[in-house]
Amino acid sequence: DNNGDGVYTPDAGEQLSATLLGTPTLDGVDAAIETYAYAFFFAPATVGENVTLRFDVDGIAPFAASATVRDGLNILHLQITPTKPLTYIGAHSHFDPEWRAYYEEYLAISVPHMVNRIELLRTQREQCFSFDEECSTRPLFERHPELTDEIRQRIAEGTIEAKGIVSAGELVLPHGEAMIRQMTVGEQVLSELVGAEIRPDSLWSIDNYGVCFQFAQMMAKAGRKYMYLGEYNHHQGMKFVPSDQPFSDPRAYEHFEFWLESPDGSRVLVHRTPYFTTMLGPRVAPDEMLAHHSAFSPLGGDFEDADPKVPDFIRSLNDPDGDVSASAPQRYSPDTPWTTLPQGEGKYILATSEQFFHAIENDPDLPVICADSRIGMWTGSYESRITGRQRNRLCEMLLMATETLSTAGHMAGLEKVSADLRESWYDLLINNHHDPQLCMMGPEDLFYEVIRRYDSCQKRTTDVLNRTLKYLTDDIKTNTADGVPVVVFNPHAWSHTQVVGLWLDGDEFPKGEVHIRDFDGTEIPSQVDAHGSGRRVLLFQAEMLPPGGWRTYYLTEDACGCPVSITATADLLENAHLRVELTDGLIQRIIEKSSGKVVFEVTDAATVGEVFVF
Repeated sequence: DNNGDGVYTPDAGEQLSATLLGTPTLDGVDAAIETYAYAFFFAPATVGENVTLRFDVDGIAPFAASATVRDGLNILHLQITPTKPLTYIGAHSHFDPEWRAYYEEYLAISVPHMVNRIELLRTQREQCFSFDEECSTRPLFERHPELTDEIRQRIAEGTIEAKGIVSAGELVLPHGEAMIRQMTVGEQVLSELVGAEIRPDSLWSIDNYGVCFQFAQMMAKAGRKYMYLGEYNHHQGMKFVPSDQPFSDPRAYEHFEFWLESPDGSRVLVHRTPYFTTMLGPRVAPDEMLAHHSAFSPLGGDFEDADPKVPDFIRSLNDPDGDVSASAPQRYSPDTPWTTLPQGEGKYILATSEQFFHAIENDPDLPVICADSRIGMWTGSYESRITGRQRNRLCEMLLMATETLSTAGHMAGLEKVSADLRESWYDLLINNHHDPQLCMMGPEDLFYEVIRRYDSCQKRTTDVLNRTLKYLTDDIKTNTADGVPVVVFNPHAWSHTQVVGLWLDGDEFPKGEVHIRDFDGTEIPSQVDAHGSGRRVLLFQAEMLPPGGWRTYYLTEDACGCPVSITATADLLENAHLRVELTDGLIQRIIEKSSGKVVFEVTDAATVGEVFVF
């Protein structure tokens, strides 16, 4: 009864996989007992018999309910009221698309592991799992289509907790829209695979390197209520090193559960813990726990296989006289503490994260914290190859602009292109996984697999953009002035000023000096840059493009005297606002002209203007 209303309500998340707490008895019936997920079964029973269900287990308030057996299935709700701290153990696995090995090499590990979990659910009905991210489950469905119906059933009954994200994405560096798409595209991919709408309430952020201020708002608008935050953190036993991943509000380190609030007031319920912890049970003493008196303990890690020993291990933890070492999972050594509580002082169940969050969300003691966090160990370096950061942002912006313009094209009659664009998002969101975004992966050539995925995303999206632009410009009147027409679109819903780059490759472009005019014939300041490949690019500023609209410009070879207020020489760059002095191509001083203030200067005391390659 999570909300304390005295009513057992499965739809309110009050069903619980409590079969590992102990076994009930059924007075008046000589029937065998079996377990399945959230239920015990007694059969057969005789119609008309009076029976009493009893649950008298250490650490749980005694419960009894009587009924007269009817024909068919008889259901009694067994109400669980813990009298000792209750730990929800969440068995899970985490998939890294690239880190120390290639994507396909990791799939060769994770796909068999997921098959093992499904097979284990057939024989150990008390098991439940949080599944891998969808960049791992999609190949599972492709390689094992015979499991589709079974997986759909397991998700529906709650023994498989779907993540509904493409990968465990970075939550600070990518564009905000990409963070949202991690959830929405992940849900779309999984829903199509299983043939049913999948909308998880929880977000698993495994091996997390930080959270931006707006992320609670993004989660709330995507329909997510809860967040398991598995922080990347050096730790000895359970001792945190807060400098590794500091929160902007230090109160976040005083609590394992809190409401994370964004500046707009949106909130999501967070459980945070160091990633890949090996201990079970509350991380704090029971007398320091909040009113919910519950703890969440993830049991798993990178590419974690199903463990058939876990149910018996938990039963032994629940038994004050149980032999824990005899049934301990393989990952536990004799020197590893199994729990922070002495045996017999707490109770343990296998559960999903959503079950845990349902149990604690009505706790009035939960604090509200508005904060962000970021990993401290790598501050200043992040992903070690700038190419990755550049390509990632390019693909993000290209996708969003193409979506807007192709939507306009579709409304005007263009064929639907959403499937192509979602596939581009899928490629990009795999690359938004925290490892290629942040850490220095190995081996060295592994990074080029990430680049090839950017190539695929960019090519597919550019193909859609080119088809869209051709369709739209075919209906735009462009013969109102002399010269080569250039149509510039604004994909934003507001007026926008933008520097435009135009490659001068085609035969239709002038080969000599080039000038650009607006529709009135007024020349616009521009310059032609020689690209390293030998190509020429024309740069000019398009002023106040109309919202969701376009403007046509014209390329000509004749000039009409456009005033230029920019100086560019080998040792000086200057405009109306800034003066930049250079020596041998390196900046020496930057002066803000209206105040005369030197805002940057190379001196003997400052180590600036140097290049480091590592």
